[in-house]
Amino acid sequence: MQLISNSFKPARKVLRIIDPRLAALFFIALFAMAITASDPLAREALCDFKICLRAYRPDYWNAIFNTMASGAVISLFFYWVLVELPQYRKRERLKRIFASQYRSFKLQCIDIFLVLSNSTNDSETAVRLLEPDEFRKYFKQDAGDHQILWDRFLNGLNDYYLEALARKMEHLRDEFRFFLLAVESEDEKLIELLKRFTETTHYNVTRSEDYDEVKSLSGYFWNIFAGWSFIDGYRSDDIVLEAIERI
Repeated sequence: MQLISNSFKPARKVLRIIDPRLAALFFIALFAMAITASDPLAREALCDFKICLRAYRPDYWNAIFNTMASGAVISLFFYWVLVELPQYRKRERLKRIFASQYRSFKLQCIDIFLVLSNSTNDSETAVRLLEPDEFRKYFKQDAGDHQILWDRFLNGLNDYYLEALARKMEHLRDEFRFFLLAVESEDEKLIELLKRFTETTHYNVTRSEDYDEVKSLSGYFWNIFAGWSFIDGYRSDDIVLEAIERI
């Protein structure tokens, strides 16, 4: 499931930079400033469309509303420059940092997957396997003895590698929590998705070689790296990165 169409990404980016409500107020104030200006050009243009504004003592009221509208335009502009724009830049910086850390987590885990499955372990292969489609294709390869490469990885898990994976998962969980506290978003569905992922990561941390524990861990990793979901089936995108991008 793709969370957002590529054709809407530029529009969504603009909406993140400019709050639609502030933009609406800004243009309303700008319009009010134009029609209450001492020059009657804007009022005459409205009259051409049969929208003629009349008032008792118009010069008096125009001066008052023009001053108010001008103040609103200036205030909204500086609010955007001093508050909205810095918040947007902070949010984008946090997103870049967290996306990079998430990618690093995946690469480090893939290195372990490749080692334990006795596969080629090089940086190019690891980067290629960041894509869910490539990951599924690679680890579903036949490894002999009625196994696939993913089975070989699971069978190779021992205390040392379980500890290494547990530490990486705990670090990712903590980073998720920090990210959710630091970044602001009005999209409750996205925040809920990332919270569920944080809880799932916490739940699946294990240092035990017990069959059920390893099976649960396998499902967790297969969901992240292969893009599997019981609801949507296999995805071609990374749902976590998509959620980060949309915040």
